Order: sequence, then C-alpha cells, then structure tokens
Amino acid sequence: MKLISSSLIECKREALDTFVQNAQKVLSKMRVNAPVIVNRQLEVIGNNDICDTLKRLGARFVPVVFMEEVKDIDIDLRELGFYEDIKPSEFKVFSNIHELIRGLWPTPLVRIKLSEAPSNIDLYLKLEGFNPLSMSVKDRIAWYMVMNAAEDILRSGKRKLFMEPTSTNTGLGITLIGNTLGFKTKLFIPRTVQKESEAILKIAGADVKRDDKQLTVEMIDEVKELASRELGVMLDQFENDLNPEAHLRFTAKELDVQLQRIKKKLLGIVGGIGTSGHMSALSIYFKSRYPSAKIIAAQPAPGTSIQGIRRAETGMKWLKYAVFDHIIDVHPKEAVDAVKKVAIENGLLIGPSSGAAVHATLKAIEKGLIPDEKGVVVLVSPDMGHKYGEFFSQYLD
Repeated sequence: MKLISSSLIECKREALDTFVQNAQKVLSKMRVNAPVIVNRQLEVIGNNDICDTLKRLGARFVPVVFMEEVKDIDIDLRELGFYEDIKPSEFKVFSNIHELIRGLWPTPLVRIKLSEAPSNIDLYLKLEGFNPLSMSVKDRIAWYMVMNAAEDILRSGKRKLFMEPTSTNTGLGITLIGNTLGFKTKLFIPRTVQKESEAILKIAGADVKRDDKQLTVEMIDEVKELASRELGVMLDQFENDLNPEAHLRFTAKELDVQLQRIKKKLLGIVGGIGTSGHMSALSIYFKSRYPSAKIIAAQPAPGTSIQGIRRAETGMKWLKYAVFDHIIDVHPKEAVDAVKKVAIENGLLIGPSSGAAVHATLKAIEKGLIPDEKGVVVLVSPDMGHKYGEFFSQYLD
C-alpha cells in the first residue's frame, strides 16, 4: 500500500447521498478499512467511493494499492493528514484574499458566561463573524462555490457573471471573491432586507435588484430563468451541494480540533437553520463522532422572521441528512434580548440569528434537553451584530 497525495488522484464524484453515508462510516471510526485500487497510471479502478469521500473530507493522502496488490487495510485518518488543512497562519500575513480566507480558519471559539446558565456547563460561541468578507459563516460557502465553479466557467466560455438571490451575506461574499477573478455579480434581494445591507452590496460592486417577495427562497426559480437568458451562472446556495460539503470539510472538522483542545465532553451544539448547510454538516459530523451529543436547531417562532434563519417546514434541501434532537422556536424579541445579554455580560456584539441560538440554548438547558453534567455546549454564531441596526431598533424598549 502507498499513500498518494489526494491532489494526484482523480475519482468520480459520488451522489450526495452516497457521500454522506460513506462520510458517516469513516467519521464514526476515524479509520479507513479498504484501499483505493488504481492502475499504473493512477486511474481509479476500484473503491471509488473511498477515494471520493477522503478527497471531499479534505484528507491530504489517499491509501492506494495497484490492481495486482489488492488487500484490506486498517489506517487511522490522522495518518492520511485528515486535520492538516486546519492550520491557521501563524503571523497573519497574506498575499491575497484567498489566502486570507483560509488563513483565518479556524474561526475563534470563545467561552462565554451567562447568568442563567449552570456553572457545570461551559458555553462556547463559534464566532463565524471573524470571516473577513461578509463577516459571516457565508464566506465559507461563497468561497467554496465560486472557486469550484470559476475554472469550469472560464473553460466553457460562459459569460463571467454570477447571479444569486441573497439576503446579504452570501451575495456579499460571492461579489467580493468574484471581483478578484474578473467576474461581475448581479444580486436579487427580498423586500425584507435592510436598506443599509443593500448599500453595502452596491458599494462592493454588485448590481442589486430588490424584489417585492418576502423571502430569498421565493426568488430562486425567477433568478434561475433570468440567469439562463442572460448567460449568467447562479451558484444557488439553497441547492448547491457544495454548501454542506464546505461545512463538513472545514467548519465541522475545525470545531472538532478546537474541542479536542478543551478536553471536555461535548454535550451539544446549538445553531439556527437557514439554508441548512452548516447545521446539517455539523449534525452529520458530530453525530458520527460523538453520538451522545445533542444537536439542537433554533427557528423563528410561527408568524415571525429572524434574518438568516427560517422555519424547518419551509423546506431546506439538506435537513434530511441532519439528526436534530430538538428544534426550538424563538421570537425575534427573545433573540434581540439574548444579543443584548451577551453584549452586556461578555462584551460581544453578535447578530440576531446568533441571539436565537443563545436563547434556544438557555431554553434547552432550562427544560433539561441538554444533560445536566460537566461538559461543553457550542453555540454557532453565524455573524456579528454590526449590520443589524434597523432590525434591532424594532425591538428596543
């Protein structure tokens, strides 16, 4: 058996269902039990699913045997460089924004203290607002989708135009990354998006069209049709399987590394559901690695809206892969009160969807949905609160 750089091995991309099933098997054991079979030209002729899984999870090496040497193996993922792409830049010096994005990962994981929380449970915020472009978790999927699409677009000769429905953050990330590659971006925003967000998108260089619809997802079909007519490319954060894949490869894995440093039992992970990309990926990863950990989702209370998250029944593509132990309703006022609480008690200004996660966590602890024992609960904070003045002002006393 040889360990070959994953960049030198080309394998067929498996369907998402197959990839998720294989990823769960690999992550549950953190081992690979069969090699990828190749010929002398390093063409995959057997166990393509293993090759595909390891590459998409970001392993640096793939275990291979040549056709005449087929045999079983048992190898730890760490020996395949599984964690090697989770290494922040030591001195934070970068030659371009692509290095900057990757070099700032892992995003910070910081302990917070809330007066209502029991002392035996340590609460940690995963601060995705430290991503540099949109200052949100959406930088991850924007970068991953753009970089995977750009080469094909350039090779096909299609017009270098991205078209995307967005509520702000994904569109901002796509615009700024696209700018560096010579792409133009046309964004479509619902009427519920704040005026200041529209101004930010325009100053970043996007052509912005405001629609009368209330939700971003309501514009998907219209934008797809328009993109077809104008020879644009819709990356489609709501349907593009690169969305959860980016979070499975980077967000979940880096959180795992950070939790290993804390050396305490993971009791649960709490976060809001939007496209369902990051929460589905976190569920897939951590239910495989740590089955006893509770995965809890926050959603807006019926008849209300919180920017960045929505109710599960509105239909998210990847929810079928997630195992949520509980889904908790949060009213916007409760989310804003939680934002204020975190600011006053911990000096951090988080966004409203982060506030929803905080409120859902306290509610879950109060109801006994999270084990009352020593351990860690991670709260996913998708972005910071600086962009939400208009939203916050509606709920101030």
